[in-house]
Amino acid sequence: MNLLPTIIVKKGSEQTQIRLFSSGYCVANERHIHPAAAARAIPFLATWALIEHPRLGKIIFDTGYSQRFFEATSTWPNRLYRWATPVKFNSGESCLERLEQNGIAINDVRHLVISHFHGDHIGGLLDFNTIPVWCTQAALDFVGRRSNRNGVFKGILKPLVPRDLGQRAMHPDRHLPEIMLGPFRCWQWEDDLIFVDLPGHCRGQMGLLIKNSNWGDLLLCADAVWSSRAYREQIHPQRIVSLFVDDYGKLIQTIDHLHCFHLDYPEILILPTHCPETARLVNN
Repeated sequence: MNLLPTIIVKKGSEQTQIRLFSSGYCVANERHIHPAAAARAIPFLATWALIEHPRLGKIIFDTGYSQRFFEATSTWPNRLYRWATPVKFNSGESCLERLEQNGIAINDVRHLVISHFHGDHIGGLLDFNTIPVWCTQAALDFVGRRSNRNGVFKGILKPLVPRDLGQRAMHPDRHLPEIMLGPFRCWQWEDDLIFVDLPGHCRGQMGLLIKNSNWGDLLLCADAVWSSRAYREQIHPQRIVSLFVDDYGKLIQTIDHLHCFHLDYPEILILPTHCPETARLVNN
C-alpha cells in the first residue's frame, strides 16, 4: 500500500542536515513502557534536533531541559513534576548552550518546532524569545486553558511557556495545507518537510517527517511512542500511564499506526525522543 503519494522531493534538491543533541534526562520505570520488562529505572534522554534545511535555514525541533525546569518546579504544585520524574541536568547542557558550543548563534536559528508542551520538550523555550514557534493550535489552546495548579497533572509547567507565544506562534493545523499519509493527518510545510499529527500522549502533539536528509528519510515522532521496540513490536504501555497522558486510547491507536507505517515503509527511520536507539545518535 502506498502511503506517501504526495511527498515528492524535486530532483537535485540539496540534502537536509540533521544533528541530534540532548539536554538532560529524567528517570522512568521501564515496565511502564514495556510491561514484560523488569521494574527498573531507566534514563529518558531529553533529545532534540538541529535541522539545517537548504531553503528554510536552521530549525530546532524541541529543546530538552534547562535550568529553568528546576526554577519552575521549585514550589507547589509544580514540584510534583520533579518528584514524579526525577531530572538530571548539568550546567552547559541547555539547548542554547549546546548551540553556542557548536558555533551557532541564537540569531542563526530561523524556526523553532515544539512537538508538545511537556516540560522536557520546552525547558529551553524561553531562551528563544524572538523566533517563530511552530506548534499546533490544539496544543497551544490546551496550554492556555490550564492553570499553574491543574497543568502540572498533565505535564504542563506554565512558567516555561512564554507569555507572548500566542503572538508569534505558527500553527500547521491553521496555516498549512492538510494532507493524509495513510492513517496520519498531516500538514505540508515544504515538499520535503511534513508535520504529522500524533495524538494521545499530549494534546496537539505533532512530529516532523523529513525527506532527503543525511540520514535518509526520517520521522521525528516525539513521545508518540517511547521506544523503537514498542512501535516495531506493537507493544502498548501499561494502563497506569493514562494518569498523565492526554488520551490513552488515542495513544494506543497512534502506536498501532506507527507499527503499520513502519511495516509499509521500513526505510523511513522513526526516532522517538527518549529511545536508547535515538540516544546513540546524539552528538553531545
